[in-house]
Parts: sequence; structure tokens; C-alpha cells
Amino acid sequence: MRVLGLDILPDRRSFFCVVIDSDTNEILFRGVVRREDLASFIEKHSIDTVAIDNIFELYEDSESIIRFLEETGVTLIQVTGPLFRQRKLTSLAREYGLHDGTKLSPEQAAEIAAKIALSRGGAEVLAFREATLITVSRSRSFGVVGGSHQKHYLRAAEARIKAVVRDIQRVLNENNIPYDIFIREGGGGYKSAKIVAYEHVERIRKIIKEGKTDWYQIRLEPIRHNRIIFVDSSASNLYPTGRYIIVGVDPGETTGIAILDLNGNILYIGSRRSIGFFELIDKIYEYGRPLIVSCDVPKIPHFVKMLANRAGAIIFKPNKTITVAKKNEIVRKVGIKVGDSHQRDALVAALIAYKHYERKFSKVDNLTRYIPFISADAVKAEMILRNIDIRSAILMQLSRFIQTSQRDTNHVSHREIALLRENQALREKYVELKNRFETLIHEHRKLKRQLLESERRISELEKELEKLRKEHTKKIFDDLKQRDIIVQKLSSENEMLRKRISGLEDKIRELESMIEVLGRIARRENDEIVVKKISPLSYETASSWLRVYGLTRYDLILTQRIIFSTKLLEILKSKTLGIILTNWDKTSPETIEILETNGIPVFDYEDFSDIVDKNMLVQRVKIPELSKRIREILIERFESYEQLYEEFVRVLEEYRKKRIESYFSGS
Repeated sequence: MRVLGLDILPDRRSFFCVVIDSDTNEILFRGVVRREDLASFIEKHSIDTVAIDNIFELYEDSESIIRFLEETGVTLIQVTGPLFRQRKLTSLAREYGLHDGTKLSPEQAAEIAAKIALSRGGAEVLAFREATLITVSRSRSFGVVGGSHQKHYLRAAEARIKAVVRDIQRVLNENNIPYDIFIREGGGGYKSAKIVAYEHVERIRKIIKEGKTDWYQIRLEPIRHNRIIFVDSSASNLYPTGRYIIVGVDPGETTGIAILDLNGNILYIGSRRSIGFFELIDKIYEYGRPLIVSCDVPKIPHFVKMLANRAGAIIFKPNKTITVAKKNEIVRKVGIKVGDSHQRDALVAALIAYKHYERKFSKVDNLTRYIPFISADAVKAEMILRNIDIRSAILMQLSRFIQTSQRDTNHVSHREIALLRENQALREKYVELKNRFETLIHEHRKLKRQLLESERRISELEKELEKLRKEHTKKIFDDLKQRDIIVQKLSSENEMLRKRISGLEDKIRELESMIEVLGRIARRENDEIVVKKISPLSYETASSWLRVYGLTRYDLILTQRIIFSTKLLEILKSKTLGIILTNWDKTSPETIEILETNGIPVFDYEDFSDIVDKNMLVQRVKIPELSKRIREILIERFESYEQLYEEFVRVLEEYRKKRIESYFSGS
């Protein structure tokens, strides 16, 4: 380890610097460095610790000191002690046997500061920057009543919140800003999310905009803990409690914390909602210096990393996720009642860390029992922090004890004088603090009255907000109900129109078929007659054909079956030339006899199959071909065929004459 001792020069812009190697006690550098060159000097010489008698000589404000620590990553020691308990560097130099107590030159002050830091004297400076709380939540409430619309809007809002949160995470990652995120999940996405970004709120506002839409709102709030604290790092008095500790942390919207000493004794268990990082540090340092910071999940939260980094502690984490049942079992074995799940998880984190090191700690206790002038906790800390074996840790503590004893033997009288002076200063400080305490009590009472008044006003505003929320919700659902009525009405009208369109399309197809049939009839020549297919042939089908397409005395009817009735006979007498039957099995001989007796000849389709297509609804046939075919049939079937044939020919001739006359009259 290399320690840089500093003392400011009269120009207030440069420092006299002394660099000492802790392993060899060799002085590696002695000279002047300007303030603006300090960071590069520290990097060039691989400095681990910077020691100075007053940190505000380094920079005049806390923000600059915090920035310096963040940029360089060094440990900063104020060798004169914590704020308000500082001692003169000349007194310390005499006490440590480094000088006779007279005025020091900058070169001497820098070297003495470095040597006191090497002896683990002074107070370590810990700096904590502000963070920003980013809250993403619904911008409105959808009420408490049920219904599909409410659930739909809730899911839609949750989906939008999830998308916004992912965008914020992407922006923070792109800008290399560390953060922790705490989510309340819902059925459609996220109900809400809180993101703790470890950066000043002004920088966050440049990359993430606050705002409110109909679905969600984004709020940015600073988490104030831009402060510097001093931790006494002397070997003889580590903390007011004189111990190292194991800290179990369950970070979140509600943070749980559990503190154990290095013997596994539980010192503190608690949880608090929205606790600031600085408040958490203050609470931890009430019990000692963190040696191990532990969590109960394999993936280490950034909050835990930052806490361990600031405290100079190591991090312990389990190799796999611990089930809730296992956590409950661990707590039950300890016999401690916890207040909530956050306290339980923090306690489990601390206990598993202690269990991991328990055997080594027990071995250290057994060995140091025979060496009363060294601290078992100090050996454990050396072993953990330096990652060395127990023997090496004990030897380091023995070496440090021998050096301290030699220094104390040579300067006992000086130390006694210093203690008397410090006692007088403490008495004066006590009177000052007592007066300040009374002033603060008065101010506290005043602020408490203001707080009560603010709480009353908040209660009134919450009631008014609830009233407005209910009115707004009612209006939304009334609008939705009216919209449902309109949608239902339009749906009914659309269904009715679809049915009308379907009916019209069927009618169009029917009319197209009729037009096609009528076209075939209309296109017949003077020497053609029309064969119309009506199957089955009954009074109803014949009447329909007569009404739609028309039947004339000069038409042949093609059918598969004849359903006889007197009404059908009346139509056929005046409206057909004859019938072509495709299936004789389905029509009785009596029906055929009645028809032929009434002058309506019935022909077999087989006799006309070469000139008549039985599948066509309407077809035209040449009269000469038909006349010849009918004559042959009549000769075979009837004795009085001449009379029937002459009648048939007469009708055909009459039909031809009428066609010719209509043709010329039309032209």
C-alpha cells in the first residue's frame, strides 16, 4: 500500500507531497504538486491512501471532495481526527514520537500525516452523493367497481407503465448511471415502479423528463445525502462500540437491515420504508464498522455494492436463490421474531454470511485467547479484508502492537498532558452542545406544531382529491356506457344490412338465371322449337314456369316424373306440344294414358337423346329433325298415327307461320 501525505503551501494552490510505501517504509517521493495535477499524480504513483491534517485544505466544499474521491478512488484520512474532535497535528506528532511538538514545516507536516495514516491513526472520510428517486405510476384511478371495461383499462395502463420503465432503464444504461429498481407487478405489466438512480437530480432531469399522460405519470425526486462523514480508523478505538460487524441488507421500497457482531450475536434488526442511503449508513455505524455486507439473492443489488464499496467491506452472496420456506426455517432456528419479510430476508443474509466464516472465526477466537494484548476482531478483519491466512493476520496484529507499545513507552507524559487538555476542551464542548440542545428542543416543538397543521391540511386535500376522483370515475363510466349503447345499436344495424345484402344477392342470382333462360328462349330461330325442363312436372311447377318464363302451345316439356292432377291437365292442354319423359318407372301408365287420350303425346327420352340434353334447363331443337323423329315414333306406337301426326305437323306449321309473321311485323 502507498500513502500520500499532503500539506498545503502558502499560495493555497499547491501541496508539499510525501509518498511512503507501507511494506518497506521507504519514501518514494518528496516534492511539490499543484492541486489540478493531484489526480494524475495519484494515478501515476498508484496511491491507495491520501492523508492530510484538514480535508478542507484539499478542497473548500463537500461537493468537490466527493468528486475527488469518486475520480481517484483513494481512501482519504484526516489524521487530526473527526470533525469537531480534531487535534493539533503538532500534538499528534509528539504523541506518536514523530516530532518534538514545535511548529512544523509543510514538508514535515506531509511526512507526519503519511506516517500517522500508516499507523492507522486519524479518521477515514466517507462521502455520499445525492441520488434521485424516479417514480412511474398510473396518472388516474379507474375506481373500485367491477366490469370488463375497468379491467381492460387497468391492463392497458399497466402495459404502458412497463414499456416506459424499460425505456428509462435503457436510458440509464446508455448513460452509465447505476440504479436499483423496485417493481409492483400487475396482470398487464407493472402497477408502478420506483427506480433509485445514483446520480444528481439535475443530471437525471436532462435525460429523463417528468410528465403526465392519460395513462401514466413520471416523477423525479432528489434523495438528499450529499454529506461527508468521519470514521475513526485508529487501531485502538475502531468505533464507539469497538467492533467490526456483519450487515445483512434487503434493499427495496422498504429496506430491511440486520447487524451481527463477529461472534454471531444479533445487535439490531429493523426495516423502514424509503430510508435514505445516508440514514442507513448512520444506523449501521452506530454499531460498528461493516466488515461483511451480505444479501440473500445471487444477483447483488447495486445498493449493496455501493454500501460495501463506501464502507470498505467485502460482499457475501449465496450461490443460489433461497426459498421462503428455507428462510423461515433459518429464522425459526435462531428463535428471533421478525416484524416483516424485509427484516427476515436481511437477518437471513447476515446469518448465512456468518455461517460461511464461522469455523475460521471460531479458530481465531481459540488462538487469540492465549494472546490477550491483540483483538480477535482485528485479526478476523485482517484475515477477511486482506484475504490472508489466520497465522499471517495474527503476526500483523502482533507487529502493530509492538510498534504502538514502543511509541507509548517513550511518550507517556506527553500523552497525559494531551488527555488533560482534551478533557478541558470536551467540558467546554459539553456546555456548548447543551445550549444548542435546548435551542433545538424549542425548534423541534415549533416544527412539530407546523407538522400537525400540515397533516391536517393534507387530510383535507386528500378528502377533496377523493371526491374529485369519484366524480371523474363516474363520468368516465357514464361515457363508456353511452358508447356501448351506440356500438350495440350500430352492430344491430350492420347485422340487418348484412341480411338484406345477402337476400339481394340471392335475388340477383335468381334474376340472372331467369335472364339467361329467357335469353335462350328469345334467341330461337323460325325453324326451332324450345324444350323446357320442368322436373318433376306438377301443377305447382308448371304454374311457376308459366308465371316466370312462360309456356306456349309450341313448347316441348322435358321431365323425369309427372305428378298428375286435373289442374295440371288443363294447363298442358293449351300450353304444350308434348312431353319427353326421362324415367318411365316413376310415372304411372294411367297418367300417360290420360295425357295421350287428351291429345298430349308422351315420348321416351331415349328416342331423342342424341338431339336433346336432359341436363339443360332450356334448349332449342330444329323442327325438321324433331318432326321426322316424332313421325317414326308415332308409326310404331299408334294405329291412328296418321291422324296424330297430321295434328302434330299442323301445330308445328302454325307455330312456324306465327314466328315468321312476328318476325316481319317486328322488323
